[in-house]
Order: sequence, then structure tokens, then C-alpha cells
Amino acid sequence: MLFDHLNKFSKRTALILENLEKLSYSGLISRADKLTSQITKKSLVFILCENNINSIVAYVGCIRSGNTVCLLDQNINDELLKRIINLYQPSFIFSNKKKKIENTNECEMKNFFLYENKKFINYKINKKLALLLSTSGTTGSKKLVRISYKNLYSNSKAIIHYLKLNNSDKAITTLPMYYTYGLSIINTHLCVGAKLVVTRKNIIERDFWNLINIHKVTNFGGVPFTFEILKKIKFQKLSLPSLKHITQAGGKLKKELSIEFEKILSKKRIKFFRMYGSTEATSRMSYMPANLNKKHPESIGFAIPGGKLWLQDKKKKKITSINTVGEIVYKGSNVCLGYANSRKDLKRGDENKGILLTGDLGTIDQNKLIFIIGRKKRFLKVFGLRVNLDEIETILNNLGYKCLCSGVDNKLKIYFLKKFKKDSSDVIEKISNITKINKSVFKIEFIDKFPRNQSGKILYNKLN
Repeated sequence: MLFDHLNKFSKRTALILENLEKLSYSGLISRADKLTSQITKKSLVFILCENNINSIVAYVGCIRSGNTVCLLDQNINDELLKRIINLYQPSFIFSNKKKKIENTNECEMKNFFLYENKKFINYKINKKLALLLSTSGTTGSKKLVRISYKNLYSNSKAIIHYLKLNNSDKAITTLPMYYTYGLSIINTHLCVGAKLVVTRKNIIERDFWNLINIHKVTNFGGVPFTFEILKKIKFQKLSLPSLKHITQAGGKLKKELSIEFEKILSKKRIKFFRMYGSTEATSRMSYMPANLNKKHPESIGFAIPGGKLWLQDKKKKKITSINTVGEIVYKGSNVCLGYANSRKDLKRGDENKGILLTGDLGTIDQNKLIFIIGRKKRFLKVFGLRVNLDEIETILNNLGYKCLCSGVDNKLKIYFLKKFKKDSSDVIEKISNITKINKSVFKIEFIDKFPRNQSGKILYNKLN
């Protein structure tokens, strides 16, 4: 399993906290194993998490003890949490904060709250199932990705290989651990005995950059929005002598930003790795080596070690000709087992057999490099997290709003007919509270009529 070998780093520091407190690997192991020692058989455990020591301890403990863990945002909407609990019926729920959770026995632990399900859970869980993650990270979708212990290990091993991570590295948390990219940073660094500076501070705060210099952080990761912020705060003027590399994933980085940061980081002698992935691939599918970023700022690069990438047409035939549009397909041992829509799905085995149809459309050039040109389905990225526009639209319609949703990355537009203008006054406040997506992302537009084809189907491409 992923964390079985942590004891060989026992004397090394594992976690560094904002208050400068440190936790060794032996301390991490001891606390993690003790926390999960009362779970006597393979169980489903929810962790309401945030970037802190307790959440990491609980996660490590669940993985080491062979349980199945579902990571959810500590601040998830109460109604959404209730819905997910009812669907999956976890045996245990860990929370950093006191919660009102029906049909559970509450046990206050040191710096933690444990809730045990009062009901007898008679569902089978596949022995290979390690982790459940939301594809969106924000909307509280009932559909979760089923990730195996093998998926976690193989993806971590590949990332460690191409980033050349070792126990001299120090990472800092910049992304939530319930998000596959943020979790992969935790997994990979713990696997090599490296140090993690655990913080909830934002990159716009001076204290965040102070932490980097105080602890001599060597690397951190960001989504496209991160780099927009870095540009605004004039990252190029910051003195950060310890940084060795910066990674980017969570959506396509604009060409101009990719070129700009390639120049900035090159001057600072910091390696810049752009990466492509998804929750269904346990985080990563491809990467662009730092030395090739300058030449190919828009390509997704090469498949991670052990993986393969290609394009296929509508008939599932492999595309070899250049500049021909097809769906991007990935094959690797990090491809998830499948999806779950309820507790009963947790007994299911591997339904993907290592093959993932990404839903991304792309082309291939003469150098066999793949370029993303669009999506087959209606998704966009918000601060690096994938948001299903159809889900947002359904939530709003269920609330009584007659509207459509469209947009581009980091800007979600809600379209109302002009005659319903008065009904839209509180829509942003409501959808933000439900999804936990910042209000600044949403924008309301008013149109005369919804665009439709002759059969009545909505033409979303006419909205933007």
C-alpha cells in the first residue's frame, strides 16, 4: 500500500505547521494508527477535511489500515453532506469541527470529532477500494470516483519519477486535500520521506511567502487561476532562493501565461512543469518536461511513466494523421476502478480496465504531441476544480429558477430570460452557498430567448 513503508523515515520530519510545530514520521504513524485502531473491519470512513495535521493524520491512518476513505470539504453545505451520507452510509465520520449528524454516536477526541453510525451497515466493500473523491470538488455531486490502492501507488510512483522527488524536498500545501491535485502532492512527498509545510494561508498573503523562505520550501503546485494571481502580485520580484520547481495542472494554462512564466521561472532557475490529468486518473496522465515548455507552450506533453496517450475517432479507431480531431484516450495502472452513485456500488470491481476516455478533444502534430482543443461534455474549471454545468443548472432549476448555465474557465454565466429579471435577484447568493463556489465566479446575463435548434435542443454554443 501507499504508506506501508513510512516507518523507514521514522526519525525524519514529516509535517511542519504554521506555528512551527513539527511532527516526525514516527509521530505521524503513531497518531494515524491509534486514530483508526478501533475500526476492526474494512469500513467506509468520511473525512471532513482541510489542510491541517488532523486531516492528514486521519487520511494516512485510513489508508494504512486498509479502510476506504472519502475526502470531503470540511465546509461542505449541510444539506449536501446529509444527502451524501444518506447515499453512502459511512460507518465513521471524522471532522475537525463539531457537526450535527443524524443517527450517529459522537465521540470527542483530541482535536477531532468522531461520529459512528448507529445503524448496522451490511454492505460489502471491494477489498481493492481505497479512496472516493468527487470529480468536481465543489458541487457536492453524489457521483464519486472509486480509486484503488494500486491506483494511488502507481500514480504517486510516476509523479515521483518525472519530478525526481526525494527526501530533501519540501512542499507547501496550496490546494485542498479533497481535490485530487492537492492530495497527490501530499501522497508523493510522504512516499519519499520529504517534508510538508501544512498551511491554509493563501498565496496573496505575505505570510505564505514567509513560510516558504523560513522553511526553505523547494516546490509547490498551482492551477491556472494560481498563475493569474502570481502575475498580479508580481511574483517575478519575490526572492525565493530555495524553490526548485513549480507544477501546474487543473486546467489549460493560457498560452501567454505559459510563455510568461516559462521566462520568469527560467530566470529564477526554477523548473516549470505543466501537467494534464483528472480525478479518474488518480491525478496525472501527462506532463511537459521543463526543458520543452518554451517550444510547446500549449501541448499537454508526454504520458506519465507507465502510461500511454492517443486519439480516437467516433468509431473508436486510433487517429494517426496530424491535425485530425479526436477524443484523447489514456491507458495506465492509475486509471480508477469506475464511479459510485451509492453505497451499493462500493462492492464493484474494476470497470475501466486501465482505459480512460477523457472527454477532451484534441489533435496531434508532426512531433506526436497532443493539443487539447475542447470538451465533448459541458465542464469548465473553476480555480482548478472541475464543475459540471449541467449539475449547476439542475440545482438552480430545482430551486425554481428557469435559467441556463454556460461560461468559460473561472467565469460561470447564468442566463435568464429578460421577462424573469425580477426572479434573479438572489440567485448568485443561493448557488454560492450551496456549491461553496465564490460569488465572484458567477455572472448573470439576460437574453430575449433561449437558443434552440429545430428539435428544441438548447444550443449552448450560442450563449457565449
